[in-house]
Amino acid sequence: MNTLPPISSQAPLKFLSPEATETAFNHWLLELLPGVRQAIADQGFAKGQQLTAFRVYLAGFDPAGEM
Repeated sequence: MNTLPPISSQAPLKFLSPEATETAFNHWLLELLPGVRQAIADQGFAKGQQLTAFRVYLAGFDPAGEM
């Protein structure tokens, strides 16, 4: 069962997930395909944290390493 709320391009991202951190961003990058990972990493954390896909990932991210 999907426990995440439906995602809308109009939804304010701050309500969908916890605060973005570089640690969470780096964990997310590790789960991506190498080419995609590099392209996003090259843009940096400041731009990457705004991506909807990263915000969805944050909704399930556990800083202790357990998702």
